[in-house]
Amino acid sequence: MYFHNLFLPVQIENQISIHPKRVAS
Repeated sequence: MYFHNLFLPVQIENQISIHPKRVAS
C-alpha cells in the first residue's frame, strides 16, 4: 500500500513532464 502510494505520484509526474516535451516537439 505504501509502495503504491509512492509509485502513483511518480507516474503522474512522469506524464506531466513528458506531455509538454511531446507538445513542444
